[in-house]
Amino acid sequence: MFFNELKGKLKINKIIFVVIIFFILVAIIYFIKNIDNHRFINSVFTGEDPIWTIVDGKPLEYDLAITGYEGDFKICFPGDCSENIYISYKESEESQYLFNGSEEYSPYEMWDYLPDYVSEIKSSDINFDKIPDLILIGFQDRAEKIWCFEGQFDYDKDYPTFLLSEIASDAVMKYLKSDYKADDVVNYFTKDYLNGKFKSYQEAYSSIVDYYVICYKDGAKYDLHFLDGDDVPELIIDYVGEALEIYTSEEIKANFSN
Repeated sequence: MFFNELKGKLKINKIIFVVIIFFILVAIIYFIKNIDNHRFINSVFTGEDPIWTIVDGKPLEYDLAITGYEGDFKICFPGDCSENIYISYKESEESQYLFNGSEEYSPYEMWDYLPDYVSEIKSSDINFDKIPDLILIGFQDRAEKIWCFEGQFDYDKDYPTFLLSEIASDAVMKYLKSDYKADDVVNYFTKDYLNGKFKSYQEAYSSIVDYYVICYKDGAKYDLHFLDGDDVPELIIDYVGEALEIYTSEEIKANFSN
């Protein structure tokens, strides 16, 4: 009787022990998964030296040349995940968040929001609106990633602001698939035209249409209309059923090459 009772208790204790070990293993796997995603992003994995990684614990200021604008521009990277990545405009003593996560996300959630690794930064006008755009190349959750920020013009400011375009970013990533380079991103959108330099308004209009078709596919509608009384038509683009863009030859004339 005694031995049977003892065997029963040992069996129960063994089951409890197995359950405890199971939950410990689950916790370890979860911890390693998250650490693996965010801590072990390094040059061995990526094959190149980073401009910045989220795990270094060192803030970084990266001098940024914005095409067509003069001034002291810097991209400021945080020392840890509790802060954001932002552009600093020295002339105006203002700044602008690039990822807009610091007020919406806790420090732990920012791990999933910010890049783990940034390898390249480039400014170029990829949508032919004469406002420079910004391209960041890097890694997030062990996957290569491209962030395309469309330049926005503000009449109250002497510098552009930037808005992340997930549509443009996703479009170019589907095309390139891997081994992302900033120059390849620019070439994908601008083709053979160097920084949007064209020989005619026809070439310019064709490239502008290509950009919207690449990003919005069947959601982009376009047509030519004579709106200002001269013999050169204006390009009108309607995309996603609500946004409307009008391009004139005068507006893009500055981009024509000699």
